[in-house]
Amino acid sequence: MTSQEADDLRRLVARVKHIHDGTAYLELQNGNVVTYVMESEDDFTLGEVVLIGPLWVDVDTAPSDLWPEASAIGTVRCVLDDEVLVA
Repeated sequence: MTSQEADDLRRLVARVKHIHDGTAYLELQNGNVVTYVMESEDDFTLGEVVLIGPLWVDVDTAPSDLWPEASAIGTVRCVLDDEVLVA
């Protein structure tokens, strides 16, 4: 394995949650948020998927397919004629 391949394995997938005054707030898949001070060539948009690493100052755009689709699990509490209550 080359050193580049090893570095690629240590990258984190994140999504741009908010941008303010040159700082991007990046949401990790576990829900934590980290900040990244953008450089002049960075042009991130809200919701964009990025890869962080191997150092925290290395942030690059990534394919949106890397971010998992939202899913939810609920419990059916009540079934009516025309509605279902899920909690």
